[in-house]
Amino acid sequence: MPGLKLQILDKIVHARNRTHHVETLSNEEIVSHQMTVCKAVEDRICKRIDLASRTDLTVQQAIDALRLLLKIVRRNDLSADFSSAEIFLLVHGISRKSRGSTTLPLAGVRF
Repeated sequence: MPGLKLQILDKIVHARNRTHHVETLSNEEIVSHQMTVCKAVEDRICKRIDLASRTDLTVQQAIDALRLLLKIVRRNDLSADFSSAEIFLLVHGISRKSRGSTTLPLAGVRF
């Protein structure tokens, strides 16, 4: 069952990626964004920090980190538990509590 959930989530993310608009960023901004995303994924894996609860990431950085984590999990046939807030963020592209905001809210509550 977890594998099926990951497949469904992966299909949703792929569909959203096709319609995702890419901003024009400088090379420095792209590298900084990628480093932030990679560090967030590392923290998620090693420290089990829910990406939807991070207040130091923009919503886009959290989404990109979740997409990267999902890709790692799927390509390596691993199991991962995504919180309902992380799934909501991946599927809808916004945090439940921060609609219209560019940063993620403080969230100690799991949805």
